[in-house]
Amino acid sequence: MTNPLTELKIGARVKALKVVDPYTDIIVGTKGTVVFIDDFDTIHVHWDDGRRLGLIPEIDEFEIIHEDEIVAHQTHTL
Repeated sequence: MTNPLTELKIGARVKALKVVDPYTDIIVGTKGTVVFIDDFDTIHVHWDDGRRLGLIPEIDEFEIIHEDEIVAHQTHTL
């Protein structure tokens, strides 16, 4: 199994699949941009809906949106 943190860089796009935090209402499918990865491997994200919340890789589930997926989406929305 590969470590998703090896693929992540500042500016990478991610999509929430499961966020385990009783104090947020980020829903499945929400997308955001990685702004920082701290020493505890928390992935700090600015979500497209305006929220700011870090993902904890061992607890939360997310997928990395690869550049070719973004381009394909933009092509279909033009």
